[in-house]
Amino acid sequence: MNSNVISSALKKLRKEHGLTQVDLAMKSGVGLNFVRELEQGKATVRTGSSKEGEMSKALIQYKGKAAGILKETDEGYEFQYDNEYLADETSKPVSLTLPLSVKPYKSTVLFPFFDGLIPEGWLLDVALRNTDISELDRFSLLLLCCKDCIGAVSVIPIKEDGDE
Repeated sequence: MNSNVISSALKKLRKEHGLTQVDLAMKSGVGLNFVRELEQGKATVRTGSSKEGEMSKALIQYKGKAAGILKETDEGYEFQYDNEYLADETSKPVSLTLPLSVKPYKSTVLFPFFDGLIPEGWLLDVALRNTDISELDRFSLLLLCCKDCIGAVSVIPIKEDGDE
């Protein structure tokens, strides 16, 4: 199916439902630029990571020390503590809701602890105004805003192969 057919169908459906491009982006959890590029028939529009089943991931640091990896997958989210971090007897959990464990934590929604790191109010408004990230795309907001959080935990985006 060529990109013009997809773009025409998307635009038609969006208009039939009385949605603007901004409305569609917010409701679908994608960026406004994605919707615009899709409707313009841009052949190189990116729909996610090149690795199937793995969209994005981040290094989670606790007091500057690598504690684990947080991933966004097709099924939701996964947090796995780093083995070296677990082996250190002085290590603390990143959250009381995520006690130290060799087993990965899995959830269909972003773990409330990590969601709580995302700024609110005017600071969130500033982040949203300066990106094409939807307010509903909580993982992308976490990656964008939480590298230097107040407190002990930092979220460092991990670039996938081929990403800039």
